[in-house]
Amino acid sequence: GFVTSRDEAVVSTQSTGELMSGFTAMDIDRTGKITAQSLRKLANRLEEDLSQAEIDDMISEADKNGNGEITHKEFIAVMLKTNLFRGTSVNTARSDKSDNFP
Repeated sequence: GFVTSRDEAVVSTQSTGELMSGFTAMDIDRTGKITAQSLRKLANRLEEDLSQAEIDDMISEADKNGNGEITHKEFIAVMLKTNLFRGTSVNTARSDKSDNFP
């Protein structure tokens, strides 16, 4: 299917809060940015065994300006782009609105 600008607006308004909660959870140091160091701390807390290469790949996937840090805007963009975030509120919003389009 196609995504209309109206669908995107619904996704944006309904999922931004959830995505920001995810960003905040990953921003271990409360700097407003996700770094390789904060991802390492999070992985250790969750007892996830991630290699430095895996962490670096995660950062580079989202870090569009190349500064080694992920801002909340970069985080939201990569989560939506890679389909890593597909909450029920997003799917419900789309299905509820689909009847409004020819």
